[in-house]
Amino acid sequence: MGLVVAVGGRCVESPGEIDLDAELTGDPVTDLVALATRTQRVHLRHPWLLEVPPEALRVGPRGLDYLEFALRALEPVAGLTGPGKLEAVAVLNALVAMLSGAELRARRSPTGRQAAQAAYLGAVAGRGGHPLLAAALAGGAADGPADGAHLGAGDAAGAGAGFERVVRRVLAGLLVPDPPVR
Repeated sequence: MGLVVAVGGRCVESPGEIDLDAELTGDPVTDLVALATRTQRVHLRHPWLLEVPPEALRVGPRGLDYLEFALRALEPVAGLTGPGKLEAVAVLNALVAMLSGAELRARRSPTGRQAAQAAYLGAVAGRGGHPLLAAALAGGAADGPADGAHLGAGDAAGAGAGFERVVRRVLAGLLVPDPPVR
């Protein structure tokens, strides 16, 4: 049983819902993508967690366990300092919260403003003045999925694949050691 968190009169065992006993593979990106996916599931089950404002150094026992797990996953990363690893975990957590919020919003029926914005983007892309935008929206960009699926759109499987793809790309950039200071 995990730690019970009470926020605004609501109680949930959310920190205890993230499996921190999962075996690490030894590949930091794979391990952190898996942790991010488990964390996102908690955000999607308890959307109110996204309303809790981040606060520096606000961490309890399960939060410390989470941090230790993430740092253990980062142990194989050579050349990344301790502060660099903490920054990577912080950015990962912020990214998971942001993408979870985007997915929750995408699940709702679009508002009139959102429908108008989508129509506007389609019209502008179709006019030819923004060929890179048109290619990206069509899924033809070199770094995008060939089927046109993108984050926050389509079915749950497509959104999940988009989540993992984005997290993997961000982690690949974060886990590169800083160049030497000149």
